[in-house]
Amino acid sequence: MGLSVTQVSPGAATMMLRSSPWLDLGAAMDSLILGEVALSTAVLTGAPAGTDVRTASLSVTLFRAASLDANLIAHARTLTSAPRFTFAEVAIEDDRGRAVARVTGAALVQPRDPPPPAAPPLGPVDEPTYSTPDPPLRPLSAGVQGVPVDYWERFDGMTVVQKLAGPEAPPLFRMLGLGDGDVDEGQYKGATLPATEWFCYHGREIAPGVMAVAMYIAATGASHTLSGVGFRPGALNMSYSFLRPVVPDGRTLVIGGRATEQHEDLVLASATVTDGEGRRLATLHETALILPVGSGRSQRPSRCWPPSCSPTWSIPPLG
Repeated sequence: MGLSVTQVSPGAATMMLRSSPWLDLGAAMDSLILGEVALSTAVLTGAPAGTDVRTASLSVTLFRAASLDANLIAHARTLTSAPRFTFAEVAIEDDRGRAVARVTGAALVQPRDPPPPAAPPLGPVDEPTYSTPDPPLRPLSAGVQGVPVDYWERFDGMTVVQKLAGPEAPPLFRMLGLGDGDVDEGQYKGATLPATEWFCYHGREIAPGVMAVAMYIAATGASHTLSGVGFRPGALNMSYSFLRPVVPDGRTLVIGGRATEQHEDLVLASATVTDGEGRRLATLHETALILPVGSGRSQRPSRCWPPSCSPTWSIPPLG
């Protein structure tokens, strides 16, 4: 995914995510991947030998959209530890020093069973070289295009999500191997994600940050279906729980999202990742705000969800 560690010390880690044409859907997805890896890496620096570190929960707050040409930098540090978990936070900024997101979360720290053998002495490691760039640094493949900037001024949310979930999948969907989802009003379900070793980092487990991105796509996509022309949802806060480790056994993971409630501009949505046996692996609860885009600033949404509800309040107009 273009991640690199730039500095580590006991209880702290700094990481960078390089800009890429494959990461074209904004700060949320970039921050989820970068924030989760940085958080677990900071916890790992203080973990005893012979232990596993696995992210169990994340809370993500977004501050601004990231420029496509800007690298993102994550500063992670641990806050407090208990015998079985460590709580940590991550501040994410772009390479111009602007705050992009804040991530907090807990990581489980558990002894490996059976214990691993003693570590060999550490020494210099030569960085490998390859004949081709890392996947995120390659140019877009033929037939893969970024999302047109005027999509949200030309189509309503339902149409946008149907296009992106199907024939006009954006670069990030292609890089993740995200399968087409079924889109209906207030729902984005049946999308698939391969359980591949490409999505592992600390060990042979799928990175929670990758599942977080897939759930964000499903939850925000479900909210998006409720917005009209000139509007799109912006996630205010996302709360994740990762229930089970997921091994890269090649099976297909299923992602589904739905809008659970809407009052005027505010939408609540949830998403899950399940395996082929229907077991729930991870969950997301998201709060999003329907925001005007471009010329949509002169209009206001006026509806609630489910259709049987009645609006109870409205936040003040923006700007």
